[in-house]
Amino acid sequence: MDRYFGYVSSHCNTTVMYACQDVFSLFSPVIRRMSNVFILWKSFDAAQMKIIATRVGMQYDEIINIMDDLNFGKK
Repeated sequence: MDRYFGYVSSHCNTTVMYACQDVFSLFSPVIRRMSNVFILWKSFDAAQMKIIATRVGMQYDEIINIMDDLNFGKK
């Protein structure tokens, strides 16, 4: 998958979208380094959300507040 992702995104003038549910187990480090946009959904796993917050330079509470604000009033 890594080679396919790299070749298609750089040689075929194509945007590649790679979807997975668990950022850490299925997402290859090579693909993470080649990516420049990540779309995150709120996870029920608080530990995973805390790790994501740390890696993007935010506090856990900030990410949860953003996710709640984007919930458009649905609780």
